[in-house]
Amino acid sequence: MRYKVLIQSYLPSLTKSEAKVAQYTLKNSQKILYETLQTVSKKTGVGEATVLRFCNKIGCEKFANLKLMIAQETSPVETKPASNIIESIENDLTEILRNTTSILDEKSIDIAANLIDRAEYLYFFGVGSSGLSAKEAEANFMRIGVPSNAIADPHFQAMVASTLSKNDVVVAFTISGTTRDIYDSCKIAKEQGAKIVVITNYIESPIAKLADCILLTAANEHILRGGTLGGTISQLFVIDCVKDKYVVKHEKEAKKLNTKVAQSIVNKVI
Repeated sequence: MRYKVLIQSYLPSLTKSEAKVAQYTLKNSQKILYETLQTVSKKTGVGEATVLRFCNKIGCEKFANLKLMIAQETSPVETKPASNIIESIENDLTEILRNTTSILDEKSIDIAANLIDRAEYLYFFGVGSSGLSAKEAEANFMRIGVPSNAIADPHFQAMVASTLSKNDVVVAFTISGTTRDIYDSCKIAKEQGAKIVVITNYIESPIAKLADCILLTAANEHILRGGTLGGTISQLFVIDCVKDKYVVKHEKEAKKLNTKVAQSIVNKVI
């Protein structure tokens, strides 16, 4: 494969630290597609700057470009046989939910629910397909009487984040944990004292490091097939667990408000 030949051709000119990154990349090309810059730095025992220098030396401007080069050569976009497409998608989603369940921590769910319980106002941040998860979360929490707002526009996120206080909570949806727009917005919110709950695949990702509470998902989205249904399903599953934990704490009030909301829209049904 071209990327392997390219990396091997640079080996003699690399420093010892850069060579560690090169060897790790050659041996773990499929794993690296789902890892962050911070993860590779930690696993190779070198600094993040060294990983970036290695990327630059082989012609990749950023770490993300290295991942894209590997993905283009090793993992073509998959298509499912038409005769088995329904069962195949069902199996994929079932596995994602099962894997998410296996790493989802009950204590973390409780922490997230408590943060929301104490919040003066609740915001959901997400962009792209994660923005859709944010909108669904907003609707679910509004139904049980929690004032909330989903924001998918990066500029508006930054504006809102700058107005938050220690009494507010931001729930950020990001599979990779490396989305620049979400990182910037959460960093601003954090600086204002707001609490941050991050729903992500990667516990060591940059956005996760800003979190007061991390809720893990298990939907490995390939770099060439981002924004899949599996990612959205895993995010909605996690936030639904948090919502139900909140409802347990406020069962009577939540039930009353849920009924009130339902009555407000019942006349909208033909």
